[in-house]
Amino acid sequence: MRLSLNQKLYGTAQSPQILKQINVGPLSLSLDGGNIRYLRFQGVEILRAVSFLVRDTKWGTYTPELMGLRIARNANMFSLSYDAICTGEEGRFQYHAKIEGHATGCLKFSSKGSSTKDFPTNRVGFVVLHPLEGFVGKKVVLKHTDGQKSKVEMPKEIAANQPAFDLRAITHSPIPDLKVHVEMLGDAYEMEDQRNWCDASFKTYVRPLSKPRPFVIPALEIVEQSITIDVSGNVKTASSQKKKIDPTIRVSKARFPTLSLGLDPQEIAATQQNSANLLKLRVDQVVVRIDTRTLSAENMHEMASCLAALQARAHFEIVIPGINPAEELSEFEAALKLHNVDLGSVTVSPYRDLMTRPSHQLPTGEASAPHIAQIARARFPHARIGGGTFAFFTEFNRNPPPIDDVDFVTHATCGIVHAADDISVMETLQSLDDMVSTVRKLAPRKPYHISPSAIGMRHNPYGASTAANPLRQRLTLARFDPRQSGLFAASWAVGYLATMVRNKVDMVGLAHGVGDFGVIEESGALRPIFHVLRGAALGAGKLALAVPSLSKLIAVFGYQDNASQVLWVANLSAQPQTFTVERRARISELNAKTFAKAARHASFMDTVTSTAKSITLTAYAVARLVL
Repeated sequence: MRLSLNQKLYGTAQSPQILKQINVGPLSLSLDGGNIRYLRFQGVEILRAVSFLVRDTKWGTYTPELMGLRIARNANMFSLSYDAICTGEEGRFQYHAKIEGHATGCLKFSSKGSSTKDFPTNRVGFVVLHPLEGFVGKKVVLKHTDGQKSKVEMPKEIAANQPAFDLRAITHSPIPDLKVHVEMLGDAYEMEDQRNWCDASFKTYVRPLSKPRPFVIPALEIVEQSITIDVSGNVKTASSQKKKIDPTIRVSKARFPTLSLGLDPQEIAATQQNSANLLKLRVDQVVVRIDTRTLSAENMHEMASCLAALQARAHFEIVIPGINPAEELSEFEAALKLHNVDLGSVTVSPYRDLMTRPSHQLPTGEASAPHIAQIARARFPHARIGGGTFAFFTEFNRNPPPIDDVDFVTHATCGIVHAADDISVMETLQSLDDMVSTVRKLAPRKPYHISPSAIGMRHNPYGASTAANPLRQRLTLARFDPRQSGLFAASWAVGYLATMVRNKVDMVGLAHGVGDFGVIEESGALRPIFHVLRGAALGAGKLALAVPSLSKLIAVFGYQDNASQVLWVANLSAQPQTFTVERRARISELNAKTFAKAARHASFMDTVTSTAKSITLTAYAVARLVL
């Protein structure tokens, strides 16, 4: 089947999001449907987003139908208004919104809405996003609903719980001499550190989480809210001198991380069918998820056979009830011995850690995390014992593992918890440095493994299940994300790995062999991410290259391979980007034109297509450079 350009790039025929640019004097923004993205003043980003959102009782976000969009503007101001209807299985909510912006740096976004019937929801209201740059580690002034003010420093390490409550206004300075004041009306607001979920922002949202949820907005009750932003100061007088970056690529003393591949029991047959190509990945470990509720002798026999076919050591993620861990692990221990599985490591997690829960709260009658780790060590004396969560960094941060009782720590990530548009997914890469730094603080000197992660959601700690996605759309909380099939995921993986290499993470899992998170399609075609992970796996244990960050739109990782330096470069955007090195390199490129050929040949990226000092990468293209 001949694929369209969208299918090659994004794995779906659905067109990418297009943002409309609005400028009035020094004030500019991107219009995302009816919401604001990238509010800037004299080119400085002052807010990442201001959005009016309607969410269902599972935290899914409604896509509003906009009607009567009207925009008027002149040299000094603009005005925008529209009506919107949010319709879903749980009801219908409609509202009128208006945005007014002035060249002076004042902007107001207001909304007024209601439902003709009782409307169940987890949130209806405004969300304000502050970007990380100019906010993390900076002093901000908070105004509370009682009128009192406080001055606090935004945390550098990721805050496990909300860093600010009961808010009416926030004032911060993204750069010296520029002040941004955000006033929020309609209810008490509070803030959360969205880096917990890989978002590159701090989110201030309406209706505190301490109030019951889901809740019901009674029929015909008016919900009226507004956000007012005032900017003062002058960018031209600010000391914004940029630090010069040395573009030289150097060999570091750090070792390139090893790669792992995920495997769930339902994927065994398809994994074995594709074992010939999966062997060419040369991953170090296969991470197997086992739930003791569904464990069977036949299941373990098939699993052992599959692991043998992949010729990789096994790391088992074992889910247990957590009441009597010694008894709950006995059947699995017996199955391992029976099938002589080459066991490298084990992490045991109680069911409670599959769902998000308050910090440091142990349910009555359940075994503690230290006790579970000690039982695991007794049961599997020759294996390395891991600690952490099979959910996301959020859950790790709120309930860290018993550091003294484990040999390494682990958690997963997901790229579509709060937003699923292309720009937001790529922006998740910006939060990873802080995530790793926070883990290092919580677990100093412990090896650090990223459990199999992807853009899509392997497991939903915040609801009953992940969202179904039969139409291959960009959906939050979905297990399958169509971009896994496209160049987008390959580019995203380069960006992800570049961060992990830079931060000396020991093992990284970014895919399964097959299935929703697979590197191989059901048809047997190789997805672009296959080639990135194969290239990274070939660098495992070698000396990593220290690569300077020259652009937010280009990601690079590399390693020393005998006398050569191997670089993997990706364009993180839909616009062409140029990458230049100091001397001529042998270049292989995976892009929309070479997509079909790469899908058929596992060694596609071994073939040199050109030699040059620079390469211009098309949308989400990936290149291998050998210097």
